[in-house]
Amino acid sequence: MEQYVDACFFCLGVSSIGMSESEYHHLTYDLTLAAATALASVTAPRLTFCYVSGEGTDSTEHGRTAWARTKGMLSDRFIPSCVCCCRGKRRQPQVSAAR
Repeated sequence: MEQYVDACFFCLGVSSIGMSESEYHHLTYDLTLAAATALASVTAPRLTFCYVSGEGTDSTEHGRTAWARTKGMLSDRFIPSCVCCCRGKRRQPQVSAAR
């Protein structure tokens, strides 16, 4: 029997402490997009890619902290996909509507 994957909750992340902005951007933004693109190329359209972000992300992309800007860029990139923001709290995934 053939099995299919229909969802991916992408939770991979690193601390930005001691890292340059470009290193953090590469490990957080570029790696996440590469994973989503690779999965989409072999599973589309049946896969839902849920990017699990973090509390305090900055979707304006103009905030003071690099990690918040980077995570905010990713959250914006996956709209209207599933973007989940959690930190020790039970919350429903925040799914953004298409812009």
